[in-house]
Amino acid sequence: MHDFLRLTPIQQNILIASIIGDGEITKIYNSRRKNHSYREHFGIDQEEYRKWKVSFFNDLLYITHKSQCVRSSSLPLFTKLYPHFYHDDGSKHIPLSLLPYCTLPHFLSVLYIPSSTVTRQTKCLSPLDAKGTRDIWAHFGRVSRREDGCLGSSEEAPALEP
Repeated sequence: MHDFLRLTPIQQNILIASIIGDGEITKIYNSRRKNHSYREHFGIDQEEYRKWKVSFFNDLLYITHKSQCVRSSSLPLFTKLYPHFYHDDGSKHIPLSLLPYCTLPHFLSVLYIPSSTVTRQTKCLSPLDAKGTRDIWAHFGRVSRREDGCLGSSEEAPALEP
């Protein structure tokens, strides 16, 4: 976690939200790479937002325009972060151990912005009461409510009406 702690608080918040949301930590298993990397696909309509996000990372993250991806090099940082975000079977989960670092508005902004561009026709959950807080994780993070038992239910997140 030393590499993660060397990131600024803004970088930590953006990175955690990005991995929970649209990004993924990945490794090409038939390659000689020993570390994982970050990857996040996006549509052309989200390019400016992705440029804004990458601007916080001083070459840690970069955009490949041909494949419309935000990427990183293969780094120990992502290898160490992988078990915080993924179960042994490779399914993504909410990293409870990292939530104490999620203290800045950048965290919620990064969860909200890409989702809002995809789900503009979806009703928002407001006001954010205790149930709304659980639902926002399920909706914006695109994870089930049963994640690590922290969301208080074993059912899948309900579909929101248009």
